[in-house]
Amino acid sequence: KWHKQQRRKYFDDMRVNGKLDVRFLISRCLTHDKCGGASDRLQDMPHNIMLANQTNRVLLVRWEKPAKLENFLIPPEGGIDWTVLIEGCYPT
Repeated sequence: KWHKQQRRKYFDDMRVNGKLDVRFLISRCLTHDKCGGASDRLQDMPHNIMLANQTNRVLLVRWEKPAKLENFLIPPEGGIDWTVLIEGCYPT
């Protein structure tokens, strides 16, 4: 619930005045990054969740290698939306 509220606050703040009061922790593996396979990245997730919780950050995941993670895993309806949206694209 907190995660969803913070994401909404971020988008509302950006839409209204362009300020950012929400902090994020992003697990990333971009096209040109050197990162392990899915197993290597997933084993860090419990630590990332704990760290995000302890630092009051919204945990997001952006993996593009070998393909975008959203091609394989979709956030569950009503669950935590961990996706990183493209800058300038705000949900309604």
